[in-house]
Amino acid sequence: MRQESNDEKTHKMAKFLVTSTAGLIPGAGGLISSSFDLLVGDPAIKRLTQFVEGLAERLEAMEREGLLTIENLTGKREASALFLQAIQASMRADGARKVEGLKNVAANGASYKPEDRYISFIVLQILDRITEAHISMLSHLNKLARRTPIYWSQGEMSGVRLSDSPKGMTNPVKGVDSSYHDSREVKINRIILHDLAALGLVHIGLEIPDSIEKWSTEASENGQDTLTLTDLGRLVVDEMSDEPVETFAGDKNQ
Repeated sequence: MRQESNDEKTHKMAKFLVTSTAGLIPGAGGLISSSFDLLVGDPAIKRLTQFVEGLAERLEAMEREGLLTIENLTGKREASALFLQAIQASMRADGARKVEGLKNVAANGASYKPEDRYISFIVLQILDRITEAHISMLSHLNKLARRTPIYWSQGEMSGVRLSDSPKGMTNPVKGVDSSYHDSREVKINRIILHDLAALGLVHIGLEIPDSIEKWSTEASENGQDTLTLTDLGRLVVDEMSDEPVETFAGDKNQ
């Protein structure tokens, strides 16, 4: 008996994803299922095809590792809804890191017990809301401020280009070390940091010196702002990874 090739298994898994999510759209299941082979060859939906095939490859690998079984996902509305939400969000994604994160969240969620998958829906909604720039900042903070606070200045200067010349900069500023940076990039980082804080992903604190002779009405004169990832921020970072540092609940379907 001939064994299926990896490409055939991935194709089969991709078809499962398309047909299972189509089932949530009244009347669309049969049409999409029957025309799947045509859909994956249409250049107009190349992004969708790449995402579905990438997710299918990850799920197929997880099934080989015994982390999940497709039989346990087939016909399960919450699993189909999870895949559909990830696929829809991928069509709105503005960069490769976001697309990869959406794929990993959906795959990780597929391995959770049904009653725990709500956490994946929460993370998918957050990812759909934020941008590639937010994700880069989260990655930066995960390395430096996962649990230990860093100064605000370390966050707002994340990824900011330093140069000996102001050439090509929109709003060049000369620093104390005589290097130039674009204040526009710093301003964008500040907006992103405040947005991440508003979403509950980053905590903005204040480091107060041991002794203050006189309190000021200006908070910045009383101490330095600090940044730390919150529990939710760490969860989002971990769920976006194919190798999470901390796995939610630690309970996987076997």
